[in-house]
Amino acid sequence: MKSKIKLFLTTCLLAVAFAIPITTVHADTDTQQILEEYYEEFKNEYASFDQTFEEFTSNYYNQPFNSAISEEDQLRDYLNTVNEHYIRKEAEQLSKDPPLWSFNIGNALENITFEKVPTYHKYDLMNIVQPGDIIFERKRAGITPVFLHHVMIVEGIYEETHSINGKPETFTYIRTIEATDYSPILETKAGGVVYGVLDDERFDYTDSTILRVPAGTTAQRNAAISFMRGQLGKQYSVWGDIMGRDRSSTRNDWYCSSLIWAAYMNATPDGRIDELTNENDPSFQGIDLERTDFINGMGVTPNDIKKSDKVEKINPFFVNYKDYAENIRWSNAGTPIDGEDFIFSRGSNSYTLRNDYYFIATDKNNGRPYASTRLTFGRNHSGTIVVEFDMFTRFLLTDEARAKFSDRNIPLIPETIEDHDVPNYVMNWINTYTQCSLEIVYSNNISTDNNHLRYNPSFTKITKKKHPVNPYQINQVVHTPPAFTQQRFDYTENLSIYDKYEMTRPNPFNADVSYNRATPSWYYFYNNYHALIKLENGTYRHASYLRIHGSFTTAASVRNGYGFNHDFTMTDEAKAIYGNYFYHIGVNQSVDYAIDWLNRYTKENTLIVYSTNIDNDVRKLNDGTATVRKAVNDQGKFVYCIL
Repeated sequence: MKSKIKLFLTTCLLAVAFAIPITTVHADTDTQQILEEYYEEFKNEYASFDQTFEEFTSNYYNQPFNSAISEEDQLRDYLNTVNEHYIRKEAEQLSKDPPLWSFNIGNALENITFEKVPTYHKYDLMNIVQPGDIIFERKRAGITPVFLHHVMIVEGIYEETHSINGKPETFTYIRTIEATDYSPILETKAGGVVYGVLDDERFDYTDSTILRVPAGTTAQRNAAISFMRGQLGKQYSVWGDIMGRDRSSTRNDWYCSSLIWAAYMNATPDGRIDELTNENDPSFQGIDLERTDFINGMGVTPNDIKKSDKVEKINPFFVNYKDYAENIRWSNAGTPIDGEDFIFSRGSNSYTLRNDYYFIATDKNNGRPYASTRLTFGRNHSGTIVVEFDMFTRFLLTDEARAKFSDRNIPLIPETIEDHDVPNYVMNWINTYTQCSLEIVYSNNISTDNNHLRYNPSFTKITKKKHPVNPYQINQVVHTPPAFTQQRFDYTENLSIYDKYEMTRPNPFNADVSYNRATPSWYYFYNNYHALIKLENGTYRHASYLRIHGSFTTAASVRNGYGFNHDFTMTDEAKAIYGNYFYHIGVNQSVDYAIDWLNRYTKENTLIVYSTNIDNDVRKLNDGTATVRKAVNDQGKFVYCIL
């Protein structure tokens, strides 16, 4: 049967069933944009795609245009023609690769056979793959008829004993169910719906990708597997899938992607298999894995499933894989080319951040954070793994890492990791195999941010916020001070305030108090006004300015020029709430707010007073011959005075 339809199948499959889905082009769509999109798609899809973008676009614009069809159809035809050419070249090349034994171990459990024990060292497949996951294999193809790529489903992980080379071996392996064609190289194995094995060797050989159906419940995934088990032993064919979408269990043959598509179409969230409910029926509960924006709509291909919005890609190296480098621009040239943020080179162990980006490593044992723009990750000349910011900030490896990477010949970054994945791979490796957690953050004041993380952890977190310049979200350190309700508001009553203090223009309008409301570290007093501080022992001191600052012992100090200084003593409540770091307490707040905060959280009592002879007046206060109360001063203002 296959030989009779060979020519027809080749033509059909090239033009229709296995074409890369082409997005519908609307009349108002920019043709150039569509050409750019599919140039990138073809370049990434086909190793043999050798056109420059200029050649690709020139071939389109210079072709004879058919006035009988729309520009939309003209563009679609061109993209299909290019796709057909390269899909054949790709299939011809890949079809030369011999099949592995693991592609087909039999179609019934009583007759499955193994050539060798499956190995699981390079990836973390045993901990990552789940029953119901779909494995997309890029380097699989056939030429008679032409098909490209392969998909299979993970049935489960099993520990069994099998005879290998005449010797019983007990081992654990990942078993798959898949539809595959007969291969003369595996002459003892019939083609069709069979069991297979997924291990490191096969994962590498076929350039595999793990796909998960996140919307599927556990029961639904199990139902999909159950449907596929029921098809074991049936024949392999692509013919039925070109002619329509048949998901019934009674059909006689399957193509790899149509089998998986049918399994999820028929699986319901509660674990039933429903082959009858139409997908357009409101009561339909299956999951359609076919990508919906393809051009002709005939057949479900492996590419359709890989590019479906119903699946997500799962990293094979790390169970808790995370995108740490989202919106981070990278350069692999060892130096910035166009202002990139993350700089590295495949031949170097050095990784550098720029543009106000920092690595922040937090020790998992004591919670202490460390910040740096430089990271060393790799093996030194003796083969020892080195992960550090500098010689004083080294990351301890986990026991698992020491065991797994003890062989100095095992590369920390496999060659299969593409350059654009290197930043994330490095970040995930460190978060998985060291005793530190590592993040990339944007900060224009890393010392303050790091101190907040270290000393105010209850009120500080790393979270996504809009970049201050660029239109995207990026990790930043967010410090949310504990709520403070101001209770007293009359400290500066009848005083003039200037709130834009600068060193070059400290008090241009001769205000009584000058400070910078946006960054209120310093509060300066003029016109015979002073800070009066009553200490815990009942004595008084004075100062010409207050400083509220970042400190590891106290939030503020009072200063009198370059002479007398006095640090405030924090209350136990303040220490419990703020730890040992206080910074920008009064950001965008009034002078009254800052002084009221000091009176709430320090053991001193602070007031702003008027005095033309502050040394003498403070002496009288300490002698008990004067008091503080409001009165009209010689400027005619009703303010606090020492009388």
